[in-house]
Amino acid sequence: MLILKNKFVNNNYILKMLTAGLILKGWEVKQIKHKYIDIKNSFIFDFKKEIFIKNFLISNEKNNYNNRNIKLLLNKKEIKELLIKLKKFKILPFEIFLIKHIIKVKIVIVLNKNKNKINKCNI
Repeated sequence: MLILKNKFVNNNYILKMLTAGLILKGWEVKQIKHKYIDIKNSFIFDFKKEIFIKNFLISNEKNNYNNRNIKLLLNKKEIKELLIKLKKFKILPFEIFLIKHIIKVKIVIVLNKNKNKINKCNI
């Protein structure tokens, strides 16, 4: 079941998609199921050979947004691939969905359209 889709990713060229699990706290799972999340400005980064999501906003009971880094659950092969791709491309969360009561995120490796456009003034 699809919970949330990042509409801003459609402005980019999608090169590859991966599915990953999330390490969440109990109250975060409840808020995600109720769609109290925002992934517009979120992106993927690495820290000590682990992959995290930054700016993954989850609102808590007090209507404040909790902005913490959320670790992604991936295989070693997928982590190595993403570490290489992070140097050249953007990696963004595309969809948050539910499979058998497990919250997963679909991440995409994208190439920005603006980089591929030729500047006609310089020609």
